Amino acid sequence: MASQIIRSVAVEEMLHMIMVCNVMNAVSIQPSVNRPQNYPTYPMKLPMNVDFFVGLETFSSNSIATFIAIESPSSPLVKAPKYTPEIETSALLSRSSVQKNNFWTLENMKDFMMKNVHTIGEYYDVLFFYIVVFQIIAYYKEHGTFPQNFEELNRGGIFTGDPAKQIRPEQYYGSGGKLHPVDALEGVILVFQEIKGQGEGADDSIFDVDPSQFEEGAELAHYFRFKEVFHEHFYVGGDYRPFTDENGMMPVTTPPVGKPLPVDWSAAYPMKPNPKMSDYQSNPALFEQGKAFNATYKKIIGCNSGSCRRKC
Repeated sequence: MASQIIRSVAVEEMLHMIMVCNVMNAVSIQPSVNRPQNYPTYPMKLPMNVDFFVGLETFSSNSIATFIAIESPSSPLVKAPKYTPEIETSALLSRSSVQKNNFWTLENMKDFMMKNVHTIGEYYDVLFFYIVVFQIIAYYKEHGTFPQNFEELNRGGIFTGDPAKQIRPEQYYGSGGKLHPVDALEGVILVFQEIKGQGEGADDSIFDVDPSQFEEGAELAHYFRFKEVFHEHFYVGGDYRPFTDENGMMPVTTPPVGKPLPVDWSAAYPMKPNPKMSDYQSNPALFEQGKAFNATYKKIIGCNSGSCRRKC
């Protein structure tokens, strides 16, 4: 079950990357995930105001704790699941404030984010704010007036990208979530709602925006799925009344206390932490396997970003 949870998150993270690239392509910014200067070097510190390092390592409580930290919600409170012990848990689970800045430049955007953004959700909130600002500026330059309604703000402006570079729903299949192409501001809203909801929950809930495509019940957001693995318990079916306030809200840090979720922490293959190709130069067979893996992964990333025309 733990492997299924991790796989479900990995698939949805690829969906997130596709949709972010759709946003970039929509505003004529070429995704650059396959450029050597953008390759990560592990262990690495994530951008923004994070105080931990991310490495490449085998499945462990430490790696799951890192994933939990990455997916931490912006809000400190979340609605506690209703206490319904008679419901079979496995059936249910199978399935900031922005400061005013009078000089909008790319450098100011980067500086503000680096100093004030602490979670992925906050990052997307601020990014959406800037997209709206630049869309308003583009509208004003073209019409000499400010947009008076959403329809005027929605289309045109900065959305000048080639529609052929959009990855569309018929080109994607995953275990959950929806793929949204982007040709206007409305598409950006749908993309960011999907990403934030899948990562940290929607509407102050521990659950995802959408039910599973398999229609087997609502899915937890990534943060809470990783918490289940780490604590080896499900959320649904647990009694959270001791943790809740008068409004039924509990801290997001509340551990799951539902049905046990057995985790075999020794089941994954061992691996060298933060491996590099240079580590395997003395073993030609492993070195060639590493090269083949890197080449295949590079092709997948390129297709997901819309930077090639192949259908992988």
